[in-house]
Amino acid sequence: MTLLRIDLDKLVTAVAGAMPRRPDLSRAMQGIGAAGVQFWKKLAQSELTSTSRDYAAGIQVFYKDNKAFIELVGTLPNLVENGFPGGDMREWMLKSPKAKQGKKGPYLVIPFRHGTPGTGGRNVGRVMPEAIHEVAKQLQATLSRPASSTRAAKTLWGGRLNPNMPMKEAARAILTRHEKPWHATPIYMGMVRKEKKYEGATQSSYQTFRTISRSVTMGEDEDGNFRQNWFHPGVSPRRFAPRVQKHIEKIAMRLVAASLSSSDGT
Repeated sequence: MTLLRIDLDKLVTAVAGAMPRRPDLSRAMQGIGAAGVQFWKKLAQSELTSTSRDYAAGIQVFYKDNKAFIELVGTLPNLVENGFPGGDMREWMLKSPKAKQGKKGPYLVIPFRHGTPGTGGRNVGRVMPEAIHEVAKQLQATLSRPASSTRAAKTLWGGRLNPNMPMKEAARAILTRHEKPWHATPIYMGMVRKEKKYEGATQSSYQTFRTISRSVTMGEDEDGNFRQNWFHPGVSPRRFAPRVQKHIEKIAMRLVAASLSSSDGT
Protein backbone atom coordinates (compact mmCIF):
# COMPACT_ATOMS: atom_id res chain seq x y z
CA MET A 1 0.00 0.00 0.00
CA THR A 2 1.26 3.49 -0.81
CA LEU A 3 1.75 5.54 2.34
CA LEU A 4 3.91 8.41 1.13
CA ARG A 5 4.07 10.40 -2.11
CA ILE A 6 6.18 13.43 -2.97
CA ASP A 7 4.01 16.28 -4.23
CA LEU A 8 5.28 17.58 -7.58
CA ASP A 9 2.15 19.44 -8.71
CA LYS A 10 3.62 22.94 -8.26
CA LEU A 11 6.81 21.84 -9.94
CA VAL A 12 4.90 20.45 -12.92
CA THR A 13 3.18 23.81 -13.39
CA ALA A 14 6.51 25.65 -13.35
CA VAL A 15 8.14 23.19 -15.72
CA ALA A 16 5.17 23.23 -18.11
CA GLY A 17 5.48 27.00 -18.40
CA ALA A 18 9.10 26.64 -19.50
CA MET A 19 8.50 23.90 -22.07
CA PRO A 20 7.37 24.96 -25.56
CA ARG A 21 6.09 21.52 -26.56
CA ARG A 22 4.25 18.69 -24.83
CA PRO A 23 6.89 16.03 -25.70
CA ASP A 24 9.51 18.28 -24.08
CA LEU A 25 7.47 18.39 -20.88
CA SER A 26 7.15 14.62 -20.83
CA ARG A 27 10.89 14.17 -21.32
CA ALA A 28 11.69 16.73 -18.64
CA MET A 29 9.41 15.08 -16.07
CA GLN A 30 10.95 11.69 -16.76
CA GLY A 31 14.37 13.17 -16.08
CA ILE A 32 13.15 14.81 -12.88
CA GLY A 33 11.51 11.58 -11.69
CA ALA A 34 14.63 9.52 -12.39
CA ALA A 35 16.84 12.07 -10.61
CA GLY A 36 14.55 12.07 -7.58
CA VAL A 37 14.59 8.29 -7.31
CA GLN A 38 18.37 8.19 -7.69
CA PHE A 39 18.89 10.77 -4.93
CA TRP A 40 16.38 9.07 -2.60
CA LYS A 41 18.04 5.66 -3.02
CA LYS A 42 21.45 7.24 -2.47
CA LEU A 43 20.25 8.62 0.88
CA ALA A 44 18.93 5.21 1.91
CA GLN A 45 22.07 3.37 0.88
CA SER A 46 24.42 5.82 2.60
CA GLU A 47 22.50 6.39 5.85
CA LEU A 48 20.74 3.08 6.53
CA THR A 49 22.32 -0.27 7.26
CA SER A 50 20.28 -3.46 7.61
CA THR A 51 17.09 -1.85 6.26
CA SER A 52 18.70 -0.07 3.28
CA ARG A 53 17.88 -2.76 0.70
CA ASP A 54 14.21 -3.08 1.67
CA TYR A 55 13.81 0.69 1.96
CA ALA A 56 15.37 1.37 -1.45
CA ALA A 57 13.15 -1.32 -3.02
CA GLY A 58 10.11 0.64 -1.82
CA ILE A 59 11.05 3.77 -3.79
CA GLN A 60 9.07 3.80 -7.02
CA VAL A 61 8.29 6.28 -9.79
CA PHE A 62 5.55 6.32 -12.39
CA TYR A 63 4.38 8.83 -14.98
CA LYS A 64 0.85 9.87 -15.89
CA ASP A 65 -0.44 12.86 -17.87
CA ASN A 66 3.07 14.31 -18.13
CA LYS A 67 3.50 14.17 -14.36
CA ALA A 68 6.06 12.24 -12.34
CA PHE A 69 4.95 10.51 -9.13
CA ILE A 70 7.63 9.30 -6.72
CA GLU A 71 6.30 7.04 -3.98
CA LEU A 72 7.52 5.06 -1.00
CA VAL A 73 5.56 1.82 -0.74
CA GLY A 74 5.61 -1.02 1.75
CA THR A 75 5.19 -1.23 5.51
CA LEU A 76 8.87 -1.44 6.52
CA PRO A 77 10.07 1.47 4.32
CA ASN A 78 7.31 3.71 5.67
CA LEU A 79 8.04 2.72 9.27
CA VAL A 80 11.66 3.72 8.71
CA GLU A 81 10.65 6.97 6.99
CA ASN A 82 7.86 8.07 9.33
CA GLY A 83 8.96 6.40 12.53
CA PHE A 84 7.10 3.99 14.77
CA PRO A 85 6.07 4.96 18.32
CA GLY A 86 6.38 1.40 19.53
CA GLY A 87 3.88 -1.13 20.76
CA ASP A 88 2.54 -4.52 19.84
CA MET A 89 3.83 -5.41 16.37
CA ARG A 90 0.91 -7.79 15.84
CA GLU A 91 -1.36 -4.80 15.31
CA TRP A 92 0.18 -4.10 11.90
CA MET A 93 2.20 -7.18 10.92
CA LEU A 94 -0.73 -9.58 10.98
CA LYS A 95 -2.62 -7.30 8.58
CA SER A 96 -0.07 -8.10 5.88
CA PRO A 97 -1.46 -9.82 2.76
CA LYS A 98 1.22 -12.46 3.33
CA ALA A 99 -0.31 -13.51 6.66
CA LYS A 100 -1.92 -16.95 6.69
CA GLN A 101 -4.88 -18.23 8.64
CA GLY A 102 -4.26 -21.00 11.14
CA LYS A 103 -6.44 -22.85 13.66
CA LYS A 104 -5.71 -20.20 16.30
CA GLY A 105 -5.96 -17.18 13.99
CA PRO A 106 -3.62 -15.35 11.62
CA TYR A 107 0.11 -15.93 11.65
CA LEU A 108 3.10 -14.78 9.65
CA VAL A 109 6.53 -16.35 9.20
CA ILE A 110 9.19 -13.63 9.12
CA PRO A 111 12.73 -14.18 7.80
CA PHE A 112 15.63 -12.34 9.43
CA ARG A 113 18.97 -11.93 7.66
CA HIS A 114 22.21 -12.02 9.63
CA GLY A 115 25.46 -10.51 8.42
CA THR A 116 28.85 -12.11 8.89
CA PRO A 117 31.82 -10.39 10.55
CA GLY A 118 33.26 -7.86 8.15
CA THR A 119 30.03 -7.11 6.25
CA GLY A 120 29.13 -4.10 8.36
CA GLY A 121 25.48 -5.17 8.53
CA ARG A 122 24.58 -3.31 5.33
CA ASN A 123 21.81 -5.02 3.32
CA VAL A 124 22.41 -8.35 5.07
CA GLY A 125 21.15 -7.72 8.57
CA ARG A 126 22.82 -7.22 11.91
CA VAL A 127 26.31 -8.71 12.04
CA MET A 128 26.50 -11.91 14.09
CA PRO A 129 29.27 -12.33 16.68
CA GLU A 130 32.43 -14.09 15.55
CA ALA A 131 31.78 -16.94 18.00
CA ILE A 132 28.38 -17.63 16.40
CA HIS A 133 29.76 -17.39 12.88
CA GLU A 134 32.45 -19.96 13.66
CA VAL A 135 29.70 -22.49 14.39
CA ALA A 136 27.15 -21.36 11.78
CA LYS A 137 29.55 -21.66 8.85
CA GLN A 138 29.90 -25.37 9.64
CA LEU A 139 26.15 -26.00 9.19
CA GLN A 140 25.03 -28.29 6.41
CA ALA A 141 23.79 -25.94 3.68
CA THR A 142 20.13 -25.21 2.97
CA LEU A 143 19.59 -25.27 -0.80
CA SER A 144 16.85 -23.83 -2.99
CA ARG A 145 15.81 -25.84 -6.02
CA PRO A 146 14.21 -23.56 -8.65
CA ALA A 147 11.00 -24.50 -10.38
CA SER A 148 11.10 -26.07 -13.82
CA SER A 149 8.57 -27.24 -16.38
CA THR A 150 8.31 -30.62 -14.63
CA ARG A 151 8.65 -29.78 -10.92
CA ALA A 152 7.79 -27.11 -8.37
CA ALA A 153 10.33 -25.03 -6.51
CA LYS A 154 11.56 -26.66 -3.33
CA THR A 155 13.81 -25.82 -0.39
CA LEU A 156 16.16 -28.59 0.75
CA TRP A 157 16.74 -27.79 4.40
CA GLY A 158 20.14 -28.35 5.93
CA GLY A 159 21.28 -27.95 9.52
CA ARG A 160 19.92 -25.52 12.09
CA LEU A 161 21.96 -23.83 14.79
CA ASN A 162 21.21 -25.29 18.23
CA PRO A 163 22.97 -25.48 21.62
CA ASN A 164 23.56 -29.25 21.32
CA MET A 165 26.13 -28.71 18.57
CA PRO A 166 29.84 -28.67 19.44
CA MET A 167 30.77 -25.07 20.23
CA LYS A 168 32.69 -22.94 22.67
CA GLU A 169 30.95 -21.86 25.86
CA ALA A 170 31.08 -18.23 24.69
CA ALA A 171 29.08 -19.19 21.60
CA ARG A 172 26.59 -21.24 23.62
CA ALA A 173 26.02 -18.33 26.01
CA ILE A 174 25.26 -15.99 23.09
CA LEU A 175 23.07 -18.56 21.36
CA THR A 176 20.81 -19.13 24.38
CA ARG A 177 20.37 -15.57 25.67
CA HIS A 178 17.51 -13.17 24.91
CA GLU A 179 19.05 -10.05 23.35
CA LYS A 180 16.01 -7.84 23.93
CA PRO A 181 12.98 -8.11 26.25
CA TRP A 182 10.58 -8.40 23.29
CA HIS A 183 12.40 -11.33 21.67
CA ALA A 184 10.37 -14.51 22.05
CA THR A 185 13.39 -16.67 21.18
CA PRO A 186 17.15 -16.10 21.24
CA ILE A 187 17.87 -14.40 17.93
CA TYR A 188 20.41 -16.90 16.54
CA MET A 189 18.56 -20.06 17.60
CA GLY A 190 17.62 -22.20 14.59
CA MET A 191 19.76 -20.23 12.13
CA VAL A 192 20.30 -21.84 8.71
CA ARG A 193 23.11 -21.38 6.23
CA LYS A 194 21.83 -20.85 2.71
CA GLU A 195 24.18 -21.63 -0.13
CA LYS A 196 24.04 -20.33 -3.71
CA LYS A 197 26.41 -20.26 -6.65
CA TYR A 198 27.12 -16.96 -8.40
CA GLU A 199 29.19 -17.15 -11.59
CA GLY A 200 30.96 -20.24 -10.37
CA ALA A 201 31.61 -18.96 -6.82
CA THR A 202 29.72 -20.42 -3.86
CA GLN A 203 28.38 -17.91 -1.34
CA SER A 204 26.68 -18.40 2.00
CA SER A 205 23.98 -16.32 3.63
CA TYR A 206 22.41 -16.78 7.05
CA GLN A 207 18.77 -16.55 8.12
CA THR A 208 16.47 -17.29 11.00
CA PHE A 209 12.68 -17.57 10.81
CA ARG A 210 10.20 -16.47 13.46
CA THR A 211 6.41 -16.83 13.58
CA ILE A 212 4.22 -14.01 14.84
CA SER A 213 0.61 -14.69 15.86
CA ARG A 214 -2.08 -13.49 18.27
CA SER A 215 -0.79 -15.83 20.93
CA VAL A 216 0.75 -13.58 23.61
CA THR A 217 3.57 -14.70 25.87
CA MET A 218 4.28 -12.52 28.87
CA GLY A 219 6.26 -13.13 32.01
CA GLU A 220 9.81 -13.16 33.29
CA ASP A 221 12.80 -14.70 31.57
CA GLU A 222 15.54 -16.71 33.26
CA ASP A 223 17.19 -13.48 34.46
CA GLY A 224 14.03 -12.12 36.04
CA ASN A 225 13.38 -9.53 33.32
CA PHE A 226 9.80 -8.85 32.23
CA ARG A 227 9.24 -9.96 28.65
CA GLN A 228 6.38 -9.35 26.21
CA ASN A 229 6.95 -11.00 22.88
CA TRP A 230 6.74 -8.93 19.70
CA PHE A 231 6.56 -5.64 21.58
CA HIS A 232 8.81 -3.02 19.96
CA PRO A 233 10.18 0.11 21.71
CA GLY A 234 9.85 2.23 18.57
CA VAL A 235 11.80 3.58 15.60
CA SER A 236 13.01 7.16 15.11
CA PRO A 237 11.82 8.67 11.79
CA ARG A 238 14.41 9.23 9.06
CA ARG A 239 12.44 11.83 7.06
CA PHE A 240 14.28 11.39 3.77
CA ALA A 241 11.27 12.48 1.68
CA PRO A 242 11.44 16.22 2.53
CA ARG A 243 15.14 16.20 1.61
CA VAL A 244 14.29 14.58 -1.71
CA GLN A 245 11.58 17.19 -2.32
CA LYS A 246 14.07 20.04 -1.77
CA HIS A 247 16.67 18.35 -3.96
CA ILE A 248 14.20 17.99 -6.83
CA GLU A 249 13.11 21.62 -6.56
CA LYS A 250 16.76 22.68 -6.61
CA ILE A 251 17.75 20.75 -9.74
CA ALA A 252 14.46 20.79 -11.70
CA MET A 253 15.04 23.82 -13.85
CA ARG A 254 18.58 22.72 -14.63
CA LEU A 255 17.16 19.44 -15.92
CA VAL A 256 14.58 21.40 -17.92
CA ALA A 257 17.37 23.42 -19.56
CA ALA A 258 19.24 20.23 -20.36
CA SER A 259 16.09 18.72 -21.87
CA LEU A 260 15.53 21.80 -24.05
CA SER A 261 19.14 21.73 -25.25
CA SER A 262 18.74 18.07 -26.13
CA SER A 263 15.53 18.68 -28.08
CA ASP A 264 17.16 21.55 -30.00
CA GLY A 265 20.12 19.35 -30.88
CA THR A 266 22.59 21.70 -29.13
